[in-house]
Amino acid sequence: MVKKAPTEAAQPPVAVFGVPRGGKIPVGARFAPADAALAAWVAHHCGLLIIDVSSPAAAALAASLREGQLHPTRGVLLNVISRPTFENLQALASEGGVRPTLEGDHTNWVPDPEVSAARIAMADPLWASFRVRDVVLSPEYNRQGATEGWWEAVILTIIDDVYTICWLDEVETGFRKRKRHELALIYPTK
Repeated sequence: MVKKAPTEAAQPPVAVFGVPRGGKIPVGARFAPADAALAAWVAHHCGLLIIDVSSPAAAALAASLREGQLHPTRGVLLNVISRPTFENLQALASEGGVRPTLEGDHTNWVPDPEVSAARIAMADPLWASFRVRDVVLSPEYNRQGATEGWWEAVILTIIDDVYTICWLDEVETGFRKRKRHELALIYPTK
């Protein structure tokens, strides 16, 4: 007899809610059990609460929340919730039957040093393979230093770990200097 893996329906969904740091309006969303780690990350970084939706009262409240959605440029979309819904979720979270956090340590989101070292070791040969005239992806920064996007560029010179690049679609904007870790390979095509 083969034992079947537990289905997603066997695990309860989670709800994220609260007033984000620096905000004034309560927001909330429910997440499927498969997205529990994403929900924990959102709750941690936005200063929100996260609860298991395992009790009937919690399930009824979570049903009134929209599903959390990933937006390609703005992260996770959390919808504004009414003040009564927010207060009911707070009361539910403060009760002993509902856990205010997920099991496990979700406070430390620093990558494992051993895994990071292994990934860097895998990336070093790729970065070492960059040559003059290679087409790569490189970020463009605004005046505040925030990344505006990644664009195709050609490598013109390599001196130590500094690469002089030029955008393929906007040659007139001039040259840019980028460090090795600011370049990415383009997925190879046939």
